[in-house]
Amino acid sequence: MASGSTRAKVTAEFHSKKKVTTEFGDTVTVTPRARHQATIVWLHDLNESGYDSSELVKSFSLYNVKWICPSSPLISNVGFGGAPARAWFKVNEFSSRMPDPYEMEGLKNSAAHVAGLLKNEPENVMKGVAGYGIGGALALHIATCYALGSFPIQIRAVVGINCWLPNRFIPFVGLAVSHRRLSFCRCRILVFE
Repeated sequence: MASGSTRAKVTAEFHSKKKVTTEFGDTVTVTPRARHQATIVWLHDLNESGYDSSELVKSFSLYNVKWICPSSPLISNVGFGGAPARAWFKVNEFSSRMPDPYEMEGLKNSAAHVAGLLKNEPENVMKGVAGYGIGGALALHIATCYALGSFPIQIRAVVGINCWLPNRFIPFVGLAVSHRRLSFCRCRILVFE
């Protein structure tokens, strides 16, 4: 499997009129070994990177899938202990309340980055997002935005592992998903030894 790496600065524009530029880390691409039928952006957990994700997705043995494994920006004052960390968006606390505006800007910028990664993929290829932990939360946010008509790329598969839905759209997701062809998989994997 061939791999490549790139780095990007992204300006979020499709969600709001306010433009905010965020510098993301390296993006690692794992090319398919067979006919390219799907492209999935794999979003890592807190303090991991696209390099960590690329090693994981290689073990999946999905030979027709192109994996795009971006690295999140380094964000200071993340709610997980307060130290600077690689995270897709700022988390102050886990609660059912709507996130503060800074968290929403982080979500918007990261979603715009994922849209940018998927925009040049071939039309005949299924596109999806997947992630673990905070990356899974971003994947569910992107799926929600797509279901509500505010994500510019057609998403056909979403996987969120050990995560939560981090935005205020929670009551509308079921209604919106019923009008779009979108499959959700949100799960928690438990291993007992």
